[in-house]
Amino acid sequence: MAKRELLGHAKCPECGFDLAEVKAQKNGMLYRWCPDCEAQFFPRKAAASDRLRAQMSPVTVTEPEPVKKDEPAPVTLPAPEPKNKKPSPGFSLGAL
Repeated sequence: MAKRELLGHAKCPECGFDLAEVKAQKNGMLYRWCPDCEAQFFPRKAAASDRLRAQMSPVTVTEPEPVKKDEPAPVTLPAPEPKNKKPSPGFSLGAL
């Protein structure tokens, strides 16, 4: 069974938990479920559902900020040295 969309939160009258979940039934009326004490409230009339809607604080969905893609700095590699490097003329290690 698919989960119902969370519409808001209301205070649970049984345990006092402030974040009891308010969701919509198939018939369009709201219901309250408390994850703390697991109490449920299913109104039988539309007027009771409307009172529950007035008591709840709606959930606001915020769009996530777009991720800024920083361009990586260009990689500069040192120039490769020649494999057969000859010592420069006029410099000798043997004189030391």
